[in-house]
Amino acid sequence: MTEGTRFCSNCGADSGLATQPVKSHSQPEYSAPQQHSGPYQQPAYAQPIQGAHLSRKTPVVAVLLSMFVMLGSGQMYAGKVGRGFAFIGGIVSLGVLIVILVLTTYDPFIVFWIIPVVFAVQLWCVIDAYVQVRKYNSFIDTHGRVPTSGDKW
Repeated sequence: MTEGTRFCSNCGADSGLATQPVKSHSQPEYSAPQQHSGPYQQPAYAQPIQGAHLSRKTPVVAVLLSMFVMLGSGQMYAGKVGRGFAFIGGIVSLGVLIVILVLTTYDPFIVFWIIPVVFAVQLWCVIDAYVQVRKYNSFIDTHGRVPTSGDKW
């Protein structure tokens, strides 16, 4: 038998030597979870949107109202009634101006100069109606309530 062995490798006889405990791979010691001194902080989960149940407006409806019903009606649909009346007043004033120009100048080509102006005002009104509805919906998403006349939106 070789020195330091306890059993014979041929017959398995005990040599009578005291053995030292064999060191195995060390396993991590268990430690109890640490107690936090402060209040437990919940993980940040997405909170439900408060204004999700509120009636949102559809931008396409505002565009269609402005195009086919009356200029300014899309702004009224978006909740901007005063702005809608301003568009109506503007288009009526433009119409009166056109009639005065046609009657006083007797120039048939004046219409070719007026048509682009009328088209630009109509396009501006339609785009503004779309933008106002988007702002209305954004206000609901941000504040969780329908905007009132005192709110800046």
